[in-house]
Amino acid sequence: MVILILGGTGQLGRPIAEGLAGAGYDVVVTGRREREVVGCEFFRFDVIADDVGVLPECDVVINCVGIFVETGGAGFEGVHVRLVADLILEKGRMGYGFFVQMSALGAGVDGCVAFLRSKGRGEELIERGLDDYVILRPSIVCTGGTRLARNLSFAVGVGGWLGFVPMMGGREMRVQPIGIEDLVGIVLAVVKNGKGRKRVDCVGGDVFGVRELLGMVMRGRGIRRRVLGLPKWLMFVLGFFVGLIDKEMLSVDQVRLLGIDNVGDVKICEGLLGREMRSVREFWCDGGNY
Repeated sequence: MVILILGGTGQLGRPIAEGLAGAGYDVVVTGRREREVVGCEFFRFDVIADDVGVLPECDVVINCVGIFVETGGAGFEGVHVRLVADLILEKGRMGYGFFVQMSALGAGVDGCVAFLRSKGRGEELIERGLDDYVILRPSIVCTGGTRLARNLSFAVGVGGWLGFVPMMGGREMRVQPIGIEDLVGIVLAVVKNGKGRKRVDCVGGDVFGVRELLGMVMRGRGIRRRVLGLPKWLMFVLGFFVGLIDKEMLSVDQVRLLGIDNVGDVKICEGLLGREMRSVREFWCDGGNY
Protein backbone atom coordinates (compact mmCIF):
# COMPACT_ATOMS: atom_id res chain seq x y z
CA MET A 1 0.00 0.00 0.00
CA VAL A 2 1.35 3.39 -1.04
CA ILE A 3 0.53 6.35 1.20
CA LEU A 4 1.06 9.90 -0.04
CA ILE A 5 1.46 12.46 2.75
CA LEU A 6 1.17 16.08 1.70
CA GLY A 7 3.20 18.21 4.07
CA GLY A 8 5.01 15.06 5.12
CA THR A 9 8.21 16.91 6.01
CA GLY A 10 6.50 19.29 8.44
CA GLN A 11 5.88 19.45 12.16
CA LEU A 12 2.99 16.96 12.12
CA GLY A 13 3.57 15.22 8.82
CA ARG A 14 7.09 14.04 9.55
CA PRO A 15 6.37 11.96 12.70
CA ILE A 16 3.22 10.60 11.07
CA ALA A 17 5.18 9.57 7.97
CA GLU A 18 7.92 7.92 10.00
CA GLY A 19 5.34 6.08 12.09
CA LEU A 20 3.60 4.71 9.01
CA ALA A 21 6.91 3.75 7.37
CA GLY A 22 7.92 1.99 10.57
CA ALA A 23 4.68 0.01 10.40
CA GLY A 24 5.63 -1.31 6.96
CA TYR A 25 3.77 1.02 4.60
CA ASP A 26 5.34 2.52 1.47
CA VAL A 27 5.27 6.23 2.24
CA VAL A 28 5.85 9.17 -0.11
CA VAL A 29 6.14 12.60 1.50
CA THR A 30 5.81 15.95 -0.23
CA GLY A 31 7.38 19.27 0.63
CA ARG A 32 8.87 22.39 -0.90
CA ARG A 33 12.36 21.50 0.30
CA GLU A 34 13.76 18.04 0.80
CA ARG A 35 14.25 16.94 4.39
CA GLU A 36 15.19 13.53 5.65
CA VAL A 37 12.15 11.56 6.73
CA VAL A 38 13.25 8.12 7.85
CA GLY A 39 12.01 5.29 5.63
CA CYS A 40 10.14 7.56 3.20
CA GLU A 41 10.49 8.66 -0.42
CA PHE A 42 10.50 12.40 -1.08
CA PHE A 43 8.44 14.09 -3.81
CA ARG A 44 9.01 17.80 -4.32
CA PHE A 45 5.69 19.65 -4.38
CA ASP A 46 4.83 23.25 -3.55
CA VAL A 47 1.13 23.57 -2.73
CA ILE A 48 1.15 27.22 -3.83
CA ALA A 49 3.18 27.05 -7.03
CA ASP A 50 2.63 23.50 -8.33
CA ASP A 51 -0.38 21.86 -9.97
CA VAL A 52 -1.95 18.92 -8.11
CA GLY A 53 -1.92 17.07 -11.42
CA VAL A 54 1.79 16.29 -10.94
CA LEU A 55 1.19 14.23 -7.78
CA PRO A 56 1.82 10.47 -8.10
CA GLU A 57 -0.70 7.66 -7.88
CA CYS A 58 -1.31 6.20 -4.43
CA ASP A 59 -3.74 4.16 -2.33
CA VAL A 60 -4.16 6.62 0.55
CA VAL A 61 -3.80 10.40 0.75
CA ILE A 62 -3.05 12.07 4.08
CA ASN A 63 -3.24 15.86 3.90
CA CYS A 64 -1.13 17.45 6.64
CA VAL A 65 -0.73 20.79 4.86
CA GLY A 66 -1.81 23.77 6.92
CA ILE A 67 -0.84 27.29 7.86
CA PHE A 68 -1.69 29.35 10.96
CA VAL A 69 -0.68 32.70 9.50
CA GLU A 70 -1.22 34.01 5.96
CA THR A 71 2.05 35.13 4.38
CA GLY A 72 2.75 36.30 0.86
CA GLY A 73 1.17 33.89 -1.61
CA ALA A 74 0.14 31.40 1.08
CA GLY A 75 -3.44 32.20 2.08
CA PHE A 76 -5.99 30.18 4.04
CA GLU A 77 -8.31 29.86 1.04
CA GLY A 78 -5.62 28.42 -1.22
CA VAL A 79 -4.02 26.09 1.32
CA HIS A 80 -7.07 24.85 3.25
CA VAL A 81 -9.82 24.98 0.63
CA ARG A 82 -8.58 25.01 -2.98
CA LEU A 83 -5.94 22.35 -2.33
CA VAL A 84 -8.60 20.02 -0.91
CA ALA A 85 -10.92 20.73 -3.85
CA ASP A 86 -8.13 19.95 -6.32
CA LEU A 87 -7.23 16.70 -4.54
CA ILE A 88 -10.86 15.58 -4.76
CA LEU A 89 -10.96 16.39 -8.48
CA GLU A 90 -7.76 14.37 -9.02
CA LYS A 91 -9.05 11.28 -7.23
CA GLY A 92 -9.77 9.36 -10.43
CA ARG A 93 -6.29 9.91 -11.85
CA MET A 94 -4.44 9.38 -8.57
CA GLY A 95 -6.45 6.28 -7.76
CA TYR A 96 -6.62 6.67 -4.00
CA GLY A 97 -9.46 5.00 -2.13
CA PHE A 98 -9.08 6.59 1.29
CA PHE A 99 -8.44 10.18 2.38
CA VAL A 100 -7.27 11.44 5.76
CA GLN A 101 -7.54 15.15 6.42
CA MET A 102 -5.61 16.82 9.24
CA SER A 103 -7.94 19.63 10.24
CA ALA A 104 -8.26 21.43 13.60
CA LEU A 105 -10.43 21.19 16.68
CA GLY A 106 -13.07 23.90 16.48
CA ALA A 107 -12.98 24.14 12.68
CA GLY A 108 -16.25 25.25 11.12
CA VAL A 109 -17.59 27.61 8.49
CA ASP A 110 -18.89 29.85 11.29
CA GLY A 111 -15.59 29.81 13.23
CA CYS A 112 -14.44 32.93 15.05
CA VAL A 113 -11.24 33.32 12.98
CA ALA A 114 -10.37 32.89 9.31
CA PHE A 115 -8.11 29.90 10.04
CA LEU A 116 -10.97 27.86 11.53
CA ARG A 117 -13.46 28.97 8.86
CA SER A 118 -11.15 27.87 6.03
CA LYS A 119 -10.50 24.53 7.72
CA GLY A 120 -14.26 24.11 8.08
CA ARG A 121 -14.84 24.75 4.37
CA GLY A 122 -12.22 22.13 3.57
CA GLU A 123 -14.04 19.63 5.77
CA GLU A 124 -17.32 20.31 4.01
CA LEU A 125 -15.75 19.70 0.60
CA ILE A 126 -14.46 16.32 1.76
CA GLU A 127 -17.81 15.30 3.21
CA ARG A 128 -19.60 16.18 -0.02
CA GLY A 129 -17.02 14.89 -2.48
CA LEU A 130 -15.59 11.64 -1.08
CA ASP A 131 -16.99 8.29 0.03
CA ASP A 132 -14.25 7.05 2.35
CA TYR A 133 -12.47 9.55 4.56
CA VAL A 134 -11.58 10.44 8.13
CA ILE A 135 -11.17 14.04 9.24
CA LEU A 136 -8.85 14.29 12.23
CA ARG A 137 -9.34 17.46 14.29
CA PRO A 138 -6.45 17.73 16.76
CA SER A 139 -6.28 20.07 19.69
CA ILE A 140 -2.86 21.48 20.59
CA VAL A 141 -0.30 18.86 19.47
CA CYS A 142 2.72 18.51 21.73
CA THR A 143 5.67 18.81 19.38
CA GLY A 144 8.66 21.12 19.47
CA GLY A 145 7.62 24.55 18.23
CA THR A 146 3.88 23.97 18.63
CA ARG A 147 1.86 27.17 18.37
CA LEU A 148 0.71 27.51 21.98
CA ALA A 149 4.22 26.81 23.30
CA ARG A 150 5.52 29.60 21.08
CA ASN A 151 2.82 31.99 22.29
CA LEU A 152 3.60 31.19 25.93
CA SER A 153 7.31 31.63 25.23
CA PHE A 154 6.57 35.04 23.76
CA ALA A 155 4.59 36.01 26.88
CA VAL A 156 7.47 34.89 29.11
CA GLY A 157 9.94 36.85 26.96
CA VAL A 158 7.83 39.99 27.21
CA GLY A 159 7.75 39.47 30.96
CA GLY A 160 11.53 39.69 31.00
CA TRP A 161 11.45 43.43 30.32
CA LEU A 162 8.00 44.28 31.69
CA GLY A 163 8.67 42.68 35.05
CA PHE A 164 5.47 40.61 34.76
CA VAL A 165 4.06 38.08 32.30
CA PRO A 166 0.95 39.38 30.49
CA MET A 167 -2.04 37.06 30.14
CA MET A 168 -5.64 37.74 29.16
CA GLY A 169 -7.75 38.23 32.25
CA GLY A 170 -11.29 37.04 32.84
CA ARG A 171 -12.45 33.52 32.06
CA GLU A 172 -9.56 31.13 31.47
CA MET A 173 -9.32 29.20 28.21
CA ARG A 174 -9.21 25.40 28.63
CA VAL A 175 -7.17 23.20 26.30
CA GLN A 176 -6.75 19.45 25.92
CA PRO A 177 -3.33 18.89 24.30
CA ILE A 178 -2.54 15.60 22.62
CA GLY A 179 0.88 13.95 22.47
CA ILE A 180 2.35 13.43 19.01
CA GLU A 181 2.81 9.71 19.74
CA ASP A 182 -0.92 9.35 20.35
CA LEU A 183 -1.79 11.29 17.20
CA VAL A 184 0.50 9.02 15.16
CA GLY A 185 -1.22 6.01 16.74
CA ILE A 186 -4.63 7.35 15.74
CA VAL A 187 -3.49 7.83 12.14
CA LEU A 188 -2.16 4.26 12.09
CA ALA A 189 -5.52 3.00 13.35
CA VAL A 190 -7.64 4.83 10.78
CA VAL A 191 -5.32 3.89 7.90
CA LYS A 192 -5.44 0.23 8.96
CA ASN A 193 -9.23 0.38 8.93
CA GLY A 194 -9.17 2.16 5.56
CA LYS A 195 -12.81 3.15 5.34
CA GLY A 196 -15.45 5.32 6.94
CA ARG A 197 -17.03 8.74 6.80
CA LYS A 198 -16.39 10.51 10.07
CA ARG A 199 -14.73 13.30 12.02
CA VAL A 200 -12.56 12.54 15.04
CA ASP A 201 -11.73 15.18 17.65
CA CYS A 202 -8.16 14.30 18.65
CA VAL A 203 -7.63 15.34 22.26
CA GLY A 204 -5.53 14.22 25.19
CA GLY A 205 -6.67 12.84 28.49
CA ASP A 206 -5.92 15.94 30.58
CA VAL A 207 -7.64 19.33 30.48
CA PHE A 208 -5.50 22.33 31.41
CA GLY A 209 -6.13 26.01 31.87
CA VAL A 210 -3.77 28.20 29.84
CA ARG A 211 -2.48 29.83 33.02
CA GLU A 212 -1.64 26.39 34.39
CA LEU A 213 0.35 25.59 31.24
CA LEU A 214 2.10 28.95 31.48
CA GLY A 215 3.07 28.19 35.07
CA MET A 216 4.50 24.80 34.07
CA VAL A 217 6.48 26.34 31.20
CA MET A 218 7.91 29.01 33.50
CA ARG A 219 8.86 26.52 36.20
CA GLY A 220 10.40 24.23 33.60
CA ARG A 221 12.68 27.06 32.52
CA GLY A 222 13.45 28.24 36.01
CA ILE A 223 11.70 31.59 35.46
CA ARG A 224 9.93 33.39 38.29
CA ARG A 225 7.60 36.17 37.19
CA ARG A 226 4.27 37.50 38.36
CA VAL A 227 1.46 36.73 35.90
CA LEU A 228 -0.82 39.71 35.38
CA GLY A 229 -4.25 39.35 33.80
CA LEU A 230 -4.86 42.12 31.27
CA PRO A 231 -8.27 43.38 30.14
CA LYS A 232 -9.46 41.81 26.90
CA TRP A 233 -9.40 45.15 25.07
CA LEU A 234 -5.76 45.66 26.03
CA MET A 235 -4.85 42.17 24.79
CA PHE A 236 -6.49 43.02 21.45
CA VAL A 237 -4.42 46.19 21.25
CA LEU A 238 -1.28 44.20 22.04
CA GLY A 239 -2.24 41.59 19.44
CA PHE A 240 -2.79 44.28 16.82
CA PHE A 241 0.57 45.99 17.27
CA VAL A 242 2.61 42.80 17.71
CA GLY A 243 0.84 41.40 14.64
CA LEU A 244 2.10 44.31 12.57
CA ILE A 245 5.63 43.13 13.37
CA ASP A 246 5.27 39.34 13.61
CA LYS A 247 1.92 37.53 13.35
CA GLU A 248 3.68 34.30 14.22
CA MET A 249 4.11 35.54 17.78
CA LEU A 250 0.75 37.21 18.41
CA SER A 251 -2.17 38.59 16.42
CA VAL A 252 -5.75 39.73 16.94
CA ASP A 253 -6.99 36.31 15.78
CA GLN A 254 -4.79 34.54 18.31
CA VAL A 255 -6.21 36.74 21.06
CA ARG A 256 -9.71 35.75 19.91
CA LEU A 257 -8.76 32.09 20.19
CA LEU A 258 -7.62 32.64 23.78
CA GLY A 259 -11.26 33.20 24.67
CA ILE A 260 -12.48 29.85 23.32
CA ASP A 261 -12.11 26.42 24.92
CA ASN A 262 -10.26 23.82 22.85
CA VAL A 263 -11.54 20.56 24.35
CA GLY A 264 -13.38 17.43 23.24
CA ASP A 265 -14.44 13.87 24.09
CA VAL A 266 -11.40 11.64 24.58
CA LYS A 267 -13.34 8.34 24.39
CA ILE A 268 -13.23 8.04 20.59
CA CYS A 269 -9.43 8.47 20.56
CA GLU A 270 -8.98 5.93 23.34
CA GLY A 271 -11.22 3.53 21.43
CA LEU A 272 -9.04 3.85 18.32
CA LEU A 273 -5.86 3.34 20.32
CA GLY A 274 -7.26 0.62 22.58
CA ARG A 275 -5.80 2.32 25.65
CA GLU A 276 -5.82 5.53 27.66
CA MET A 277 -4.14 8.61 26.25
CA ARG A 278 -0.61 9.36 27.44
CA SER A 279 -0.06 12.28 29.79
CA VAL A 280 1.51 15.37 28.23
CA ARG A 281 2.28 17.10 31.53
CA GLU A 282 6.00 16.35 31.20
CA PHE A 283 6.11 18.13 27.83
CA TRP A 284 4.91 21.39 29.40
CA CYS A 285 6.98 20.96 32.55
CA ASP A 286 9.98 20.70 30.22
CA GLY A 287 9.25 24.24 29.09
CA GLY A 288 7.01 23.33 26.16
CA ASN A 289 10.03 21.70 24.49
CA TYR A 290 10.51 24.88 22.48
